[in-house]
Amino acid sequence: MNQKIRKVNIYSNYKGESQKVVSILKKKLHEHGFQIDKKHFDLGIAVGGDGTFLKMVHDTKFNPNIYYAGIHTGTLGFLQEINPKEIDLFLNKLEKNELLEEKISIQKTVVEGVRTIELYSLNEIVIRQMDLKTSRLNIYINRQFLEQFVGDGVLISTTVGSTAYNLSVNGAIVDASIHTLQLTPLSPLNNRAYRNLLNSLILPEHKTITIIPSGDIQDKNSNLMIVVDGIVKKYHHVKQLKTTVSSKRITRLKLPNHHFYTKVHEKFLEQSI
Repeated sequence: MNQKIRKVNIYSNYKGESQKVVSILKKKLHEHGFQIDKKHFDLGIAVGGDGTFLKMVHDTKFNPNIYYAGIHTGTLGFLQEINPKEIDLFLNKLEKNELLEEKISIQKTVVEGVRTIELYSLNEIVIRQMDLKTSRLNIYINRQFLEQFVGDGVLISTTVGSTAYNLSVNGAIVDASIHTLQLTPLSPLNNRAYRNLLNSLILPEHKTITIIPSGDIQDKNSNLMIVVDGIVKKYHHVKQLKTTVSSKRITRLKLPNHHFYTKVHEKFLEQSI
């Protein structure tokens, strides 16, 4: 770790098990000499599921100058690295500056239409026609035409988002050490009239995906619904959108004994008894 942490802010939905864990965490933070500060803090700790971690990151505007960590009390908890039973171990390592830093890439999307909007996401964006009818999207990779997609829509995920919604629609799991974007089709049409990629396309971080709605800008096809980390946003008369891996990173703190492939096995392969 590059800096000493003294002030901590806790994020939680304060429901059920999370509320109990927050009470324990607050007590132990004081015992270890850490201050709880909601405005000026060095470390944000999310207590709950992955949704709580996502909310924390969005609420802090993807701050690259603070650390993030998560204590898992939810269902899957892929972003939430720490088990409640590991709180003492985590705080001991935190006090001794012995935690590992993991740089997590952020997705930046620029929507050009009536006005230009910048969106940031940790997991993914989903692009669909606003009325949820068939989407018709021209897709380019670094200005090179890829396809005219016809189907429900497309999902573009980050590396960390590869194990979220992306995985449920048969996208690939990406190693946490690689910064990528993954373009995954949602119910693509494939018949005599339409030919679409049926599988995910994984792109390195320096590539830009451009999506242009098919048809005139006043056409209904240019009215898009963009879901950003589960938050629904609607935009009329979209000319195009560009999405890429931002140069900005956030930093998550991990225990030294937590490994990516072990986590994949535990979360997706290990049978519960």
